[in-house]
Amino acid sequence: MRRFWAVCLLVVLALAAPGAAFAAEGDYSIDELSTEVAVETNAATHVIERQIVTFDTRNAGYIWYLHVPEDGEAVRISSIRVAPVDDGGSVIGDWTRLQLVDSRAAIQGANPGDKAALSLRSTRTQPWYSYNIGDGKVRCWFPVGADVRTRLEQAAEEATADDSEELAIDESLLATRYVIEADYTISHRVRVYRDVGELYWRYANDSLPTDAVDVNLQVTLPTPAEALPVVPGETVRAWGHGPDGGTLEISENGTVTCHVDVVERGNYAEAHVIFPSWWLDNIADGSANVFTELRQTTAIAEEAQWVDASKRGETWDFKVRVLFMAIAVVVILAGLAAVARFGRSARSRRALVRVAATLGIVALGAQLFFREPVTTGLLAAFTAIVAAASLMLPAHDEEA
Repeated sequence: MRRFWAVCLLVVLALAAPGAAFAAEGDYSIDELSTEVAVETNAATHVIERQIVTFDTRNAGYIWYLHVPEDGEAVRISSIRVAPVDDGGSVIGDWTRLQLVDSRAAIQGANPGDKAALSLRSTRTQPWYSYNIGDGKVRCWFPVGADVRTRLEQAAEEATADDSEELAIDESLLATRYVIEADYTISHRVRVYRDVGELYWRYANDSLPTDAVDVNLQVTLPTPAEALPVVPGETVRAWGHGPDGGTLEISENGTVTCHVDVVERGNYAEAHVIFPSWWLDNIADGSANVFTELRQTTAIAEEAQWVDASKRGETWDFKVRVLFMAIAVVVILAGLAAVARFGRSARSRRALVRVAATLGIVALGAQLFFREPVTTGLLAAFTAIVAAASLMLPAHDEEA
């Protein structure tokens, strides 16, 4: 029984530890994610997306979660390039352009020229500095660990044979921090209504396998000179969706900027922007993204509903958090009552073991169904404290 409880407790603590639901996967971390979106007068968007990533030297490739085209959209990739960077994010040396390889399948809705492979089966078959695409995921290969070894070998070769002094290794030779940049255009990305143009842009994807830090977006609108200065909140309106604590600003030239310190794995960051449709004066006839109805009033109402729903969600989260903690308090009080009744005895020990096991189950339930790290962490801490307290009591009652 004791072994069974110990195994259950270890499993619960492993699953319920704070932040476990958002632990990084893979051998890298995203240290910066920035996106520049320029809306063109034909309702297309020109996108430059950069990620600064720190890799483990064993890593040989990287998956980029590119925009997945919607119906009627076409994605044209101009370039994907990579360069090592220093701790400040400055490029070391030159950029290297990645080449498209293994063109066997197409992105849904994309141009025929943007074909690429769907699967990432063997990095050994891919040339360094290459990429392919499938389902909006860009698989990039560049020699992270191998590059480090090569540069160290080259540095060693440059040292003279009779040099008795220890070789001083330039820190840049050990770089495993890279910036990866994608430059691409999406046709028909902006929806065009009678009164406004509308853009939704998710600048941190909920498919990212690890947390993204220092997440930024800049949306540049095709603001005509006669529309300046823009009145934020009137001429141009914008809203942010995603983590709490983010910032959103609209400048007098119509540029929208967003910032979030951290977007945790499984979450997302998105901007919703509307602006006068007459700014889009180069729309092709018969475009699928052009609609005859008015949109501004409806968009504002939808955002108000989204805020209300978010507040209701926060209220629900608070109630669920209180429920879990109330259950924990009741269970702990039951354990304390048993100790008060039986004193320092084996019966008290068994009671605390049951309390710890129950708290572990509650923590596991919070982790699986709620995934709120503070609540789960507190429940796990209570479990550990009660389990430790049970070990301080005798395992067997003394014989009379």
